[in-house]
Amino acid sequence: MPHTLWMVWVLGVIISLSKEESSNQASLSCDRNGICKGSSGSLNSIPSGLTEAVKSLDLSNNRITYISNSDLQRCVNLQALVLTSNGINTIEEDSFSSLGSLEHLDLSYNYLSNLSSSWFKPLSSLTFLNLLGNPYKTLGETSLFSHLTKLQILRVGNMDTFTKIQRKDFAGLTFLEELEIDASDLQSYEPKSLKSIQN
Repeated sequence: MPHTLWMVWVLGVIISLSKEESSNQASLSCDRNGICKGSSGSLNSIPSGLTEAVKSLDLSNNRITYISNSDLQRCVNLQALVLTSNGINTIEEDSFSSLGSLEHLDLSYNYLSNLSSSWFKPLSSLTFLNLLGNPYKTLGETSLFSHLTKLQILRVGNMDTFTKIQRKDFAGLTFLEELEIDASDLQSYEPKSLKSIQN
């Protein structure tokens, strides 16, 4: 009898996982141009099976909390990725390593308390980056954006915890045209921190 109950429980878990994956897939629709929309649904992870055909991916306003190295691995032609207003608190180091064609990245209003330069290093085509509304205190110990030589629009900071701007923060952003900083609780500003931004 216990063995039978165990088998039933295992089968129930498998069915539950299958339904969850099917639900994730059903929440995403893609057109013939590779524009995929899955916003304002109940996704708790990035849908599996994404390929090089995907050029734009909007997964805003879902329940995604984690981005793994493999989630976007095949999306080599992805140009726009919108993940605003999820619950993302963890991004693995090489999650964006295949996204050399990415031009637009929106990670705003999530739960990223620490930012890593390894996320952005492969993004050589990026022109737009939004990191607003995440609970980080600084822009990290190293220069986050030094490899983003094509970046034109950058949005950083938050209303509550962003307290420090350092000279290294904007190093390398020689083509930046628009910079938005939300620093309502700013406590420390290193002189000439914005000097590296040249137009």
